[in-house]
Amino acid sequence: NLTFAQNSTNETNVYDFMYFTMEFCSIIILVFAMLLICGLVAGETDSGTIKLLLVRPFKRSKVLTAKLMATIYFVITFMIFSGLISFAAGYYTFGLSTTPILSVINSTQVAVMSPLALIGIDILCLTLEILFYVFVALMIATICRNHAGSIYISLVLLILVYTMNILFSGSFWYSFLPGMNLHLFKYFGNAFTGIAAPTFIQNLLITPIQSTMSLLYSSILNLLYILIAIATAYAVFNKRDF
Repeated sequence: NLTFAQNSTNETNVYDFMYFTMEFCSIIILVFAMLLICGLVAGETDSGTIKLLLVRPFKRSKVLTAKLMATIYFVITFMIFSGLISFAAGYYTFGLSTTPILSVINSTQVAVMSPLALIGIDILCLTLEILFYVFVALMIATICRNHAGSIYISLVLLILVYTMNILFSGSFWYSFLPGMNLHLFKYFGNAFTGIAAPTFIQNLLITPIQSTMSLLYSSILNLLYILIAIATAYAVFNKRDF
C-alpha cells in the first residue's frame, strides 16, 4: 500500500511521491481554509462589514451558506491543483507505475487496486478531513466575535487534536472523538503498513484502527459532529445581534 516507510513497488513511483506530498499539502491547505472561514465570518463581524450584507434582502442563512461554499470551493480547487502539480512533478522525477497495489479494506477484506484509484481515494479522504475542520472553524467563527480569537481557538484546537492522537490513540474512549476517525484512508490499508519511526510519529501521521472501529463507524461519527457544528453555527448566526 501507499506509505511513508517504503515504496508500493520495487522503486519509488509517481503515486508514492503523490501520497507523501499530498499529506503535507493538505495540512497547509487545512490551515489556510480555517483562516479563510474565520476571516469571512468572524473577521467581517469584528470589523462591522457584515452589516452591509445583512441589510440586503437575503436571509442570514443564505449569507452564511455563501461564505461556507466559498471556503469549500477554495479547498477543492487547491486540492485538485496540488494533486495535478504533485502528479506532474512525480511523473517527471520518478516515472509512472501501473503495478496494482494490495489494499486491506476496512480491516476485513484484501483487494488488488489500481494505484491511480487508490491515490484518488487518498485525496478524497484528505479533502473530507479538511472540510471537517472547516465546519468546526465555521462554528467557532460564529460563536466568537473577535477575528483573532477565532483564529487562535481554531488553530489551538487543531494542535490539540494532533497532540491527543499521540497521547490517547490507544484508548477506547478516544475512539468516540473526531481525532481517531478523521484519517479515513487508514481503512484502505494505510494503517497496516507501518512507519519506520517512533510510535508517537506514527500516531501523529496515521491513527490506528481499534477493534470497535470501521469505515462506517468513523463516517457516521464524523457526520454527527459535522451536523452539530453546522446546526450550532447557523443557530448562533441567525440569532446574533450584529
